[in-house]
Amino acid sequence: MIGIITTTIKDPPNWKSLIESYKGLEEAKFYIIGDIKTPDLKNIYSKTEYMSVQDQSDFIESLVGRESFPLYWQIFQERNCQRRIIGFLKAVSDGCNYIVALDDDNFPRERE
Repeated sequence: MIGIITTTIKDPPNWKSLIESYKGLEEAKFYIIGDIKTPDLKNIYSKTEYMSVQDQSDFIESLVGRESFPLYWQIFQERNCQRRIIGFLKAVSDGCNYIVALDDDNFPRERE
């Protein structure tokens, strides 16, 4: 399975068309890793898992345990693209063999 991961503070404008372009790639799963400004994107796209800040917190705690959680959680600062690491960990835990990281601010535009 392939995990395709991005962080965002908005609903990426081209995300839906990107997901649609992968329709033939059944083993791809998309992960949107949110931040404190990100709107709730749960269940709006098929084949996509949106992780809110709370979802990320719960996931990291499930990996490292309650005692170690504060130490690990401080690594993943709010408003930081390094939160995508949580997406990498989630994809691996879901069985992804390959990971692709995307930046939601860098989509190709049509020629003018």
